[in-house]
Amino acid sequence: MNRRDVENSILSAFFFCNDVGDDLSDIYTLDISAFTSKSRKRTAERLNAVKDGAYGFESYLIEEKSQGTVFEQDYMDIISQRGFTLKESKKYHDKLVEESRMEEVL
Repeated sequence: MNRRDVENSILSAFFFCNDVGDDLSDIYTLDISAFTSKSRKRTAERLNAVKDGAYGFESYLIEEKSQGTVFEQDYMDIISQRGFTLKESKKYHDKLVEESRMEEVL
C-alpha cells in the first residue's frame, strides 16, 4: 500500500467502525500530522470532533458536504479503502506519525 492508501484506510476504519462491529473502546485521537493532504487532515479533525460514536453518520455528513466540490473524489477514495479494524489502523497511524516527526527533524 502506498501512503495515500494507508491514510485513507485509517480514516475509513472510523467511518465503518459502527457497521462492522468494531469495539468502540479502540477509538483513538487522530494526529493530524499523520495525514498529507488538506482533505484528509480536515476529515481527521472532523472525526476527532465526534463525541457520540456516530462515525458512520459523520461519513454521511462529509459525503453530503463534499458532493460537487474538489474534495468529492478524496472522500470517495477514503471510503473505498476499507480494510483495517480500529486496532490495525492505530498501528499504521502511529507509524505515520513517527515518520512525520522524523521528516520534521530531517
